[in-house]
Amino acid sequence: MENHGRRWYLEQAQQYHTYCGGSYTTLGGAFQNVQDIVVNASGTVFAGTQYGMVKSTDGGVNWSFVHQPGTGYFNFVSDLEIGVDGVLYAGYGHLFVGNGSGKLYKSVDNGSTWTNITPSGANGSRVEIALAPSTSGSSQVVYIAIRYDPPTSVSSAKDIQLFRKSTNAGSTWASVTIPTYTGGDHFTGGQGWYDLILAVHPTNSNFLYAGVPASPARSMAVLLGRMYSTTGIRIRTNTPSCSVRAHPMV
Repeated sequence: MENHGRRWYLEQAQQYHTYCGGSYTTLGGAFQNVQDIVVNASGTVFAGTQYGMVKSTDGGVNWSFVHQPGTGYFNFVSDLEIGVDGVLYAGYGHLFVGNGSGKLYKSVDNGSTWTNITPSGANGSRVEIALAPSTSGSSQVVYIAIRYDPPTSVSSAKDIQLFRKSTNAGSTWASVTIPTYTGGDHFTGGQGWYDLILAVHPTNSNFLYAGVPASPARSMAVLLGRMYSTTGIRIRTNTPSCSVRAHPMV
């Protein structure tokens, strides 16, 4: 893209790249599923793909893998976030296949090395993360939600396996109460594989927003396009004549 969005280019990445013990993966194949893209202050582009994390330092002309923590579905990037200090946080976990692949990694050196900071007890798949922009460094506030793998036998609508908050950049974690509908269904309504999006208030790190899919079949669905916050306040955004979608989009 250039000229403020007036002109766009389809980046081609069909070359091969050797990674991890001589295994070969096409970058072109990786780009068949891109879940998130972030750009750091120096212009380096990071993209989360179905085969792992890739980056470009020349505006997308060339790409290379920078992180593949496992094999197969364990390389599926579900979310990418970059702190105000440039630290990268990458959530891994397949959206559609239950396999316990949900993990969280952090890089403080522009993607050269990665540290696994997954909370203990995590055994899910798709991962969603959110960073508080008012914090950084060792005091970075991080939120993570992980979908069950598979959803519980109690109810497919109770599909959040783990919800945690860290106030020290992922060194330790504390539980966050999972927002629920009347009746106990989780705020994702059984659609956590894609209806799962979080954001933190720009100046208040204790204020977390979670998008909620609305459904007339649920007793709490009188407020369409609802959002929740960790302060316990339910926020009424609007009451349109049609359902507001809470599906994250790159």
